[in-house]
Amino acid sequence: MKSFRLLAAIFLSLLISSSAFGGEITFTGDARARVILRDETLFGNEPGGLKDTYDSRVRLLVNAKAPGGAYAKGRLRMMTKWGVDEDVQTDVDMAYLGIPFGPVVLEAGNMKNDVTRFFEWDQAADQFLVYWDMFDIHWRASYRMVNEGQESFFEINRLEDNDHEVFGLVAVKELNEWIYSQASFFYADDDRDTMVTGEFIEPASGGYGSLFFEGSYKKFALHAEAAYKAGNVRQSRDETGAVINLDNVNRGDGWGWYAEGKYSFESTKLYLNTGMAISGYEADNDFGWILLGNSNNEPISVISKLGANGDWFWIGASLENQPHERFNAIGHLVLVRVDAVTVDDDSILQYRGFIETSADLSFVITEGATLTWKLGLLLPRLVGTYQGGEVEEDVTFATYARLQVNF
Repeated sequence: MKSFRLLAAIFLSLLISSSAFGGEITFTGDARARVILRDETLFGNEPGGLKDTYDSRVRLLVNAKAPGGAYAKGRLRMMTKWGVDEDVQTDVDMAYLGIPFGPVVLEAGNMKNDVTRFFEWDQAADQFLVYWDMFDIHWRASYRMVNEGQESFFEINRLEDNDHEVFGLVAVKELNEWIYSQASFFYADDDRDTMVTGEFIEPASGGYGSLFFEGSYKKFALHAEAAYKAGNVRQSRDETGAVINLDNVNRGDGWGWYAEGKYSFESTKLYLNTGMAISGYEADNDFGWILLGNSNNEPISVISKLGANGDWFWIGASLENQPHERFNAIGHLVLVRVDAVTVDDDSILQYRGFIETSADLSFVITEGATLTWKLGLLLPRLVGTYQGGEVEEDVTFATYARLQVNF
């Protein structure tokens, strides 16, 4: 799929060069600098203490459109961790093109695959997408190449061309201006032998999908979702290299659901979120709060995904208030019960529950520039042993400040 990224980059260059002949091109982006302070002791079970880090990032998004409607998008990302000379990264994390064919639109290249935040969100994907409308429903079909067997580290995958491919279909129905629903289904065809046995291994192919609903009426709003993943299936978000995320030790058919209600009055909003993730299902790392889940957005997240290492049941309340047009504050209180998976491996913590209390404060300095400060405490309940000793249950504290500019 590298060829698609190259194709999109070439197409983008052509559109830029042809902008003088009637094409359109725009530049947008964002920049940030962060100071992060977090506890590295894993609830007192690892040596260390509070660790402070500094990092910064600039992203530049290019949107180009040809006179006939074809378009291309590319994003350049520049990141650095302060004080670490070799930790300076520059890459292109998005490069794709789109071409309309009458009522149908085809996209190809590397792009972000967004389904829902609970199911799959902000995941880099090399894929084809086809959009069309039928029966008053918006349809999106996809073909994604997650791992090309001929490029594998393992020889057997190269010889047998064992690929990991994903086929998907998403249907969106807007019943009216207040109600929105979405159904998603994907099938992963994964023939890889990641154990390098050269023999039959447990199948990793199977289906996963979700049903999402969102509605609002006057001061009330509600969104809810139910999701399912067949046992052993590797979604693209599970990928950490050659094998899946081994922290998820329960490998059965997993499923989860959540519902979140919102009530707005004057400058205040009240949120209530409840749900579960069981039998090996893990919510996407764009779902959660500040210390629990949501690790794709929160650098101080302690547990990356809700549903890790057991069956999770949660309820969380959040209160948001905007006393001034430039200032916004959000407070969270989250209670989690976990039915931990019992394992003999004492290198894996066995969770029983968590309590998160956290806050998110933001101040608009000037138009497009915002200062954000987040902090929180996480109280764990753990059982068993860890690294040959009794497990510790120390409270974890973390905080960070972020200065961000959008342009």
